[in-house]
Amino acid sequence: QAIHDDHALLDAMPSTPSRSTETANYFRKTTTITSIESLKSTVSSCLSGDSVSKRDLVILLHRAELKAERADLRYYLRKEGFKDDDVNGWKRIHWGTGYTYPLHVAAMDLDELQVRNLLRFRANVAAVDSAGKTALQRLSRQCQSCGCWSASKAEDPRTRRILSLLERRNSAKQGLTY
Repeated sequence: QAIHDDHALLDAMPSTPSRSTETANYFRKTTTITSIESLKSTVSSCLSGDSVSKRDLVILLHRAELKAERADLRYYLRKEGFKDDDVNGWKRIHWGTGYTYPLHVAAMDLDELQVRNLLRFRANVAAVDSAGKTALQRLSRQCQSCGCWSASKAEDPRTRRILSLLERRNSAKQGLTY
């Protein structure tokens, strides 16, 4: 039910840039409140029963966290112009002459939280944009302009962490082990 409510909230979002931050905060707060309320009601119903295991409560908490992360990711995808249900969907850029993917956008914006969320929800690390570059190659190329060539040499800690995440996932996808 909360997922359908998210669509209604997204459709009702104003398109003016001055209210975008206010809308984002409202959406996140509403989604979190919905998730917390449903979790509270589920936990209280479990506690009223005679047999409640710690495992069941941990599972409920994990599901609520996943639901909140999924809602945050859906909002991010929608905000960036992607379909809100596809982490591997592309969008047109440069007046329709090129295309990019959510992982590329998040990596170039140095948004570590969204990179982690995209990877958690199985974004394709090997996806290439219209220039034939992966997100790792894009970010590495951006770092080359400042003189760093790998995750260990990147000056900005966010860049270093994102490069490390992408390198690990890329290596795992190619079958290499650490």
